[in-house]
Amino acid sequence: MEPAEETEASGGEPSEAAAEPRATTRGRRILIRVLLVVATVLVALGSLAVWANRQVLNANNWADTSSALLQNDAIRTQVADFMVDQVYANVDVAGELKAALPPRLQPLAGPAAGGLR
Repeated sequence: MEPAEETEASGGEPSEAAAEPRATTRGRRILIRVLLVVATVLVALGSLAVWANRQVLNANNWADTSSALLQNDAIRTQVADFMVDQVYANVDVAGELKAALPPRLQPLAGPAAGGLR
C-alpha cells in the first residue's frame, strides 16, 4: 500500500507533513555547521594528542621507530641523497674545499666537490 492509500484506508486524509519534506530551519542549519566545526577541531586535537603521546612524550617509541626506519636500505639511501642535496644547495662546497686546500691544490677544489657529490 502506498502512503496515500494507508491514510485513506485508516479513515483520515493524507497529511501535508507526509506529502512534503519538512524544510530545514535556520537554527538547524547553524547547529549542523557548529557541530561540524566542533567535530573537525576535536579530530585535529585528538590526532595531535595521539602523535604527541607516541612520538614526543615516549622517547623509547621514537628511538625504536627511527632505528627501524634507518635499518631499511631504501630509506637510508633516500635520506642520504636528501642530505647531500641540502648540503650542496646551502653550502659552497667548492669554496670550502678551496679554502682548506694548499694554494697549489686549490684549482682541484671544483672537480673534488663534484666528485664528492
